Amino acid sequence: MQITCPTCKTAFSVDGVMIDAVGRPVRCFNCQHIWHQYPVAAQPPPQQYAAPPPQYAAPPPPPPPPPPEPEPEPIPEPEPVPMAEPEPIPEEELPSDEDLDHMLGPEEEIESVDVFAGGTDDITDIDEEALESIPDPEPLGDIHSIEDDDEEDFDEDFDPDDIPDPDPIPNVLSEGVGDDEDDAPKKSLIKRLIMPLIIIVVIAGIGAGLVVVRGTVVGLWPGANGAFYDWIGMHVDIPGEGLAIKTAAPARETRDGKDAVVVKGTITNIADTDRPVPVIQIIAFDGNGQPVQTKSMSPEKSLLKPGEKFDFSAVIIDLVPTARRLDVTFGDLESEAPKDGAPKDGAPKEDAPKHE
Repeated sequence: MQITCPTCKTAFSVDGVMIDAVGRPVRCFNCQHIWHQYPVAAQPPPQQYAAPPPQYAAPPPPPPPPPPEPEPEPIPEPEPVPMAEPEPIPEEELPSDEDLDHMLGPEEEIESVDVFAGGTDDITDIDEEALESIPDPEPLGDIHSIEDDDEEDFDEDFDPDDIPDPDPIPNVLSEGVGDDEDDAPKKSLIKRLIMPLIIIVVIAGIGAGLVVVRGTVVGLWPGANGAFYDWIGMHVDIPGEGLAIKTAAPARETRDGKDAVVVKGTITNIADTDRPVPVIQIIAFDGNGQPVQTKSMSPEKSLLKPGEKFDFSAVIIDLVPTARRLDVTFGDLESEAPKDGAPKDGAPKEDAPKHE
């Protein structure tokens, strides 16, 4: 173990067994300084650094590319060979005059013929008096004479109304043309009347349908009373309309050894007229807002006067474990005369719970 004097920084090598975990006092041999020495942790071996990768000599540069081959010298064009001159055609020797005379014979003299010879004897001399006695030729007619004749036949007082009417065209080709022109106003009038009639019929059909199925319409959309039926004096009563429900917090009890939930509340008539009381329904919903169990009960009173109220209490046995919320609302109206076997007023009716 290596230790160092804190005063003179002299290093000593001692056996590690001599200094235990609590330490011991030691004295420097060099400066006589005494201090309490604790075991020194063994120093880690010096870090071995990886040998640098061997450096290779750079590759020799590539040899220079060979010089390009010299372009071949163009072959000189051959000199044109001169054309040989054609040999002259030898001229034929023309025959001489003697040869022509020998071939054609001697020339004969041709007597000239006088065409007008002897014609001068037939010419008659005419004096000026005879020329004057010759009658003049008839003059040519005027070119515009024919057109003038046509203009003379034209009457300046001509009236276009005097032209006679042409013969009537047969009705074979024009049959039905007049009838279509007469029917056009009728057809346009019919078209004008058809569209309003169709619109009136459609509106009347929609209105009649809304009146016939007004109960279904109001059941799907309660606001239809104020939007349509109240205007025509056909208000549709909605179950529970004019009645107010006030409930207390549900309470858990034990009934016949079973867990039960008791729901209590009050129903009040807040309208100005007598209002029928429909069936009371308690609906249990799970955490996702889905109904899981429903309980129905008949009211104690089937009719409430203005301001009148009554209390009700409903008991639900074995409530579905997934139920997280209970809502109290109204169902349908009960008939005045219940059927045989139907529960009396105030008797609860419970539907089978829904398990998911």
